[in-house]
Amino acid sequence: MYVCTCIPVYLCTCVPVYLYTCIPVYLCTCVPVYLCTYVPIPSPFFITYLCTYSLPLLHHLPMPLSPSAQKIQDILRSLGYDYTVIEHAESTRTAQEAAERAGCELGQIVKSLIFKGKESGKPILVLTSGANRVDEKRIAEYAGEPIVRADADFVRTVTGFAIGGVPPIGHVQKMETYLDEDFLQYQTVWAAAGTPNAIFELKTADLQKMTGARVVRVK
Repeated sequence: MYVCTCIPVYLCTCVPVYLYTCIPVYLCTCVPVYLCTYVPIPSPFFITYLCTYSLPLLHHLPMPLSPSAQKIQDILRSLGYDYTVIEHAESTRTAQEAAERAGCELGQIVKSLIFKGKESGKPILVLTSGANRVDEKRIAEYAGEPIVRADADFVRTVTGFAIGGVPPIGHVQKMETYLDEDFLQYQTVWAAAGTPNAIFELKTADLQKMTGARVVRVK
């Protein structure tokens, strides 16, 4: 006679499926692997067998965020916001790509552009609409000195993130920040969340509040 105890362990393969809102839902096929222990009676010894049974299961399972995206998610929660970071399989590096993934207007995409003061060397953050091109002379007037576009090394040093995934919050250094007034026509906008394929939606008013940005004309 044997006494058998089995513990199921699931091995899953997941494929992202995008709904009309561009929020990924993961379709997963799971195969249970049963780890069984057979204890012969009255023998004190036991034997362990690995048993597998094919039983496809469908689940909507959230995939874990990358470290940089998770950092932004954690910061949002620590600030008291319940916004959700979404990390896509496809790129959101450009404003057009981000708008396609989010299913929103190009103007609702927040581009986080880093400039550098020519004289002071201070970092300057411009949060501009994806539909606009920044007038650097205008920003220089706000900053009180000529400015230049920051290179990739400077951007990573002052923000902690690479170009293409720079979020509006969570930077290494606190910096002078300007917010595109054109965002005020939208109730919500979408911003990068630390990687070139992670974004999150938030209220425009909250974007200004969490960044402390000065609302200005940037084009």
